[in-house]
Amino acid sequence: MGLLTTEAKAVLAGGAIPLAFFAELSFRSGTERYWTGIGPIVWDGATWNGVGTMGAASPMESSEDFRSNGITLQLVGLPSEAFTDFDSLQASDYKGRRARLVTAIMTPDFRTVVHAIPRFYCIDTLDYEVDPDLGAVISVAIEVETRRASRARVRRYTPQDQEAEFPGDKAFEFVPYISSGVDVKWGKGGSFFPPS
Repeated sequence: MGLLTTEAKAVLAGGAIPLAFFAELSFRSGTERYWTGIGPIVWDGATWNGVGTMGAASPMESSEDFRSNGITLQLVGLPSEAFTDFDSLQASDYKGRRARLVTAIMTPDFRTVVHAIPRFYCIDTLDYEVDPDLGAVISVAIEVETRRASRARVRRYTPQDQEAEFPGDKAFEFVPYISSGVDVKWGKGGSFFPPS
């Protein structure tokens, strides 16, 4: 069978290799999909929006053992009005959520994916700025899961911390009461909540 499909080998044998990149980013509000071509394309059961020359990517950050640690994806040259809701984004809307970056060998007309090589990441940071020469620039830093897991994380088990990460979740609402030193009684004769 080999590493590549017959179609992919035929494209490689042709000399010039048409490559495209697909980026899939998961946000709390839903999944967004982009690719480096022009116009939308349907692939892998979803529609991907083309960014053309407005898309950019940093060189891959790699460690001493040459493993990819992360990469920064950018959209450059958009009008500043495109991000009117950017200030309302919270870290919990994107941080740690799944991202997939796919290197794809395409047919010469860039309409069909012949072979795809996916890499999986987590979203780390999201940044937005307006450059007078480039227009609005949005940057999304993605990193491999092992790098994310190795970073120390401070978690405070308070209602405010839980609410910030999961709006509407009341799981820690009574933790301060329970940890205040009162006797919590369970069963028929006991009561869990503070008396009203």
